Amino acid sequence: MQQLRIKLIDASLWQIYLDQGFNQKAVELQRYQSNLVENIHQNLPSGMTNKTFDVDDQHDLQDLLFKRLHLTLNRKFNSPPEVTEVVLAELHEKYPESRLVAQLAEYKRIVSVNRKFFHSIKKWVHHPANKSSKLGKVHSNWLQTSVITGRVSTKSPNLLGIGKKMIFESLESAQRLEFSPRDFFVAEKGFTFISVDYAQMELRIVAHFSKDKTLSNIFHNKATKFSKDTNQDIFI
Repeated sequence: MQQLRIKLIDASLWQIYLDQGFNQKAVELQRYQSNLVENIHQNLPSGMTNKTFDVDDQHDLQDLLFKRLHLTLNRKFNSPPEVTEVVLAELHEKYPESRLVAQLAEYKRIVSVNRKFFHSIKKWVHHPANKSSKLGKVHSNWLQTSVITGRVSTKSPNLLGIGKKMIFESLESAQRLEFSPRDFFVAEKGFTFISVDYAQMELRIVAHFSKDKTLSNIFHNKATKFSKDTNQDIFI
């Protein structure tokens, strides 16, 4: 593990720069979230107001959805289930005409993105000594032995789990928020990011150790591609 870290440092890959646009987009998402909460309060049923309903309170959500609106899920529960992002997505699919359910589902999604991406990443940003710089550095922990397949992984933060594109659209207005989280990460001056992926790494290891001729020939012959027939030849 120490050897991997030394190699990453030598190759200037130990630190990744975070563009200033990250903070700007975080502010935009927070503003979008606040507007969404206002719209949710406006669509509450009679007798409920922003003073009696907290969009982040589980009891309030359960009372609203399952007691006041009498919504049900396709699954049976002995007591009202926890109102998670998954539960709201199921309710939205079952009740697509409900504007309030759609807004709550969108709100939960935004909260999840804020927590898992913006808040998580920001916690690990190290600002440069040069205060005039618009870039911050992210030092992730690269792990070579934590995944059973042998693939490299990262944590604190998990840079390999960052999505490609996120889109949020308001039901009450033409407001639309779209961004690619990966675009916030930029290479140091003089360097360039490249995108690579493992090509059937596990199967290549199997071919090497098993000495299976059919499997080995597939990787030696660049023109050959995996197909249904190829899989049948190997595994049946």
